Amino acid sequence: MFFDLVNCGVKVEKPKNIFIDCTATYYTGLNTGIQRVVRNIIARVDYIETNFGIKCTPVILKEGQFIPISKEDLLNKKPDPKVLKAKVLLSKILPSKVYFFAKNLYGRLFLFFAKPSIKANPIVPQKGDIILGIDVFWELGLFEAIIKYKKQFGIFFILLIYDIIPLMFPKYYRDQTPKKFKANFKKTDVFDAIVTTSHANVYQIKKLSENEFSGISKKLIDVFSLGSDIKPLTQSVNHNEHIKDIVKNSKIFLMVGTLEPRKNHDFVLDAFEKIWENDLSKKLIIVGRIGWLCENTLKRIKSSKYYNKNLFMFNFLNDEDLSYLYKNATAVIVASTIEGFGLPLAEAMYYNVPVIASDIDVFREIGGSYPIYFNLSSIDSLVDAINNVKPPADKTQTIKLTTWDDSATQLIDKTLILYNQLRTNSEAFNEKSTDNRH
Repeated sequence: MFFDLVNCGVKVEKPKNIFIDCTATYYTGLNTGIQRVVRNIIARVDYIETNFGIKCTPVILKEGQFIPISKEDLLNKKPDPKVLKAKVLLSKILPSKVYFFAKNLYGRLFLFFAKPSIKANPIVPQKGDIILGIDVFWELGLFEAIIKYKKQFGIFFILLIYDIIPLMFPKYYRDQTPKKFKANFKKTDVFDAIVTTSHANVYQIKKLSENEFSGISKKLIDVFSLGSDIKPLTQSVNHNEHIKDIVKNSKIFLMVGTLEPRKNHDFVLDAFEKIWENDLSKKLIIVGRIGWLCENTLKRIKSSKYYNKNLFMFNFLNDEDLSYLYKNATAVIVASTIEGFGLPLAEAMYYNVPVIASDIDVFREIGGSYPIYFNLSSIDSLVDAINNVKPPADKTQTIKLTTWDDSATQLIDKTLILYNQLRTNSEAFNEKSTDNRH
């Protein structure tokens, strides 16, 4: 349930400060998946301060200490364009295995040697302030820093869990990610409460707590929704000419998401290759950065006889061009085998574009009756959905779409609800309250 504390007049205690960690997004400069969420929340820190009356500060880790940054410091942070061009070039000329080795080695070295150019004094929280972890939590020594800040300042640490897929399905990741995720997630004394993005996640987290993560069962947990509106930094009409040529007078089916096993690109390729045997009127555009364990998929795409004819791939696309593709798509396909939320589904609904979705619980929760659902055990089920997709009726009238303003409000709202429950349960605060009454 969503309680709008700003407008409903509920009396709540508020911390002096909420510090929002955005370390990983700042260092990588990425704008996909988790980083997309982080950027949208940080973009609204002024909005949060105005509506909640709480000082809200983005922070990053530097040498084990949190330092404040401005929202512009994060929003203007992008990957080095020279590095992006090099990645694109190398992905075209190097064998897949060599490219992925070089990419992963660069990633590890970059994170190890990265030093922020920002010069600022470390934050000095007051007792009871909140550090809200909305970024990748299993990298860059975040938990080690939190332990120190909890002991030194008496802060609360509330953690955003996007999903627990690395624990449930480690086969979808390289070895180090599930191991790091598990090692940190077991440190249940570090985080005081959890916010997450779907009730499907809550179910999985509680199910997990019945086994080796018993400490999770004692944690307070609440749910908020991610935003669906894409607001490009500029409203440029000068879209990528190549994209405009592809889209012109075509039936475009769009997949958005990192190339990784659970996104199920191969399943979708199977369906389209079956369609293309008799029907070349449909085009599939794949948008997403090159992820992990996708060497064979990448090779399959680039060696396909349909590549750059009916099959297209863009690994680095800005919001302006992504928005253009959403607006011109015949349908958006979300074929994941498991998800924590599914931003492309929500974004497609925002643009009132037909959605063809795998029939999994979280998509039912987020999309309701809006998508056409297909059976993950049947290629023909997806083929039929693609062949029979129709423009939707104006279902936006009956579906409440969450904007990023709404999402930021919900996140802080739920954070404050959890904060007040934590205060009530905290012996330290109870003792302080008793002292104040004498």
